[in-house]
Amino acid sequence: VEWFRKVVQSRLDFADFSPQNMSNFVWGLATLSWRNDNLVLAVGREASRKIQDFIPQELSNFTWALATLDLCDNLMLRAVAEEVERREDEVLTWDPQSLSNMMWAFATLAVKDDPLFRRLLDGSIARIADHDTQNMANSSWASAMVCFRCSRWLNAVAQGAVAKISENSPLHLAQLSFAFARFQFKAERHGLFPAVLEETLRRIKDFAAQSLFDVHDALTFFEIAMPKGNAIERTLTDYYEALVRQMEAFAARCARKPPSREDMANYRKTIEQMDIVTLGGCHTTAFLRHFGMLCSSGDPFIQGARKQIQDHRAEEAARDPVSRSLFHRAQCAWQLGAQGQMGGALADGVFESGEPKFGGPEKHDLVVVRLRHPREGDAEVQALCAALNTSLLRNGQGAPPGVVLN
Repeated sequence: VEWFRKVVQSRLDFADFSPQNMSNFVWGLATLSWRNDNLVLAVGREASRKIQDFIPQELSNFTWALATLDLCDNLMLRAVAEEVERREDEVLTWDPQSLSNMMWAFATLAVKDDPLFRRLLDGSIARIADHDTQNMANSSWASAMVCFRCSRWLNAVAQGAVAKISENSPLHLAQLSFAFARFQFKAERHGLFPAVLEETLRRIKDFAAQSLFDVHDALTFFEIAMPKGNAIERTLTDYYEALVRQMEAFAARCARKPPSREDMANYRKTIEQMDIVTLGGCHTTAFLRHFGMLCSSGDPFIQGARKQIQDHRAEEAARDPVSRSLFHRAQCAWQLGAQGQMGGALADGVFESGEPKFGGPEKHDLVVVRLRHPREGDAEVQALCAALNTSLLRNGQGAPPGVVLN
């Protein structure tokens, strides 16, 4: 720690650093979770000047470090993308891990660059025989996160993943399941999902809860026949019911008296330790129905809300064709009014994930749990805060008779 402080205080200009020095330096900072934005950006400025001298591994390590530090250095990332373009033919010979790490980094930072992903996936396809399961899973996950669909890559991965199915870790199977489901690519001729099902059943005890939810979500999405009363569904039912019990117990206590800070901290810790971020379509529907939050399929609100979100995305796309609103940020539409009367809404709107507004959830006595990332700015929380900030609900007494919040 003291050594890093002295480096920061010395204000190096890094002009004497070689590409390897710079790459190793920021990689070390990221590995030690030592974040100093000004320091890393200074290295990035010098690195962008010398970008043509970087070898693939150094480009990979540098971008990996930026993503691990959650630092979107646009100057350096643009330099990397342009250098990949300059070496387009050479990319076909790059090692799979460097290709995979670069895609993972751009996707983690939510930077959408279709030409970059096309070139990196072309290189990956050329070296598919040399990919291990981690590289295939990470690259597939990354391309899905930025919505860059390449059928040639998906076919190559499906074939490779089935051939090495027993080498895939549960996380790899979950990443592949997520990616192929997001692309609606069933890979039937390769038998990918029957193989995933068989391998999951064989090693179910090795699966973390979230990985199992992700695999199950893809299996149900693609309508893969599963044995009745299988271990996957039994295990997920246990996870789901335990989560619901914890939430209902906390809600019951809050109904009797406002929770103390200790109560809120204990609740957050309990939920976070479950390490479940998403439940998948099947269990999310069950969750919303259980708590009376699921609109009927014929409710006019659904059609109107979808149009609001589509219009919002169209406006963002007109301003920026690679806006994160199109592939990364979630949107949530809300309406306060009489049930089934979209046109007669008392208040409505669309919010997307971002900085908390309307004072954030704490202002409205909402207890938000951190699931991998802070959730105070999630689209659904933003929309709920906006509704609670209206004059009808601001008194904290609940909705007046006849008023419904969707």
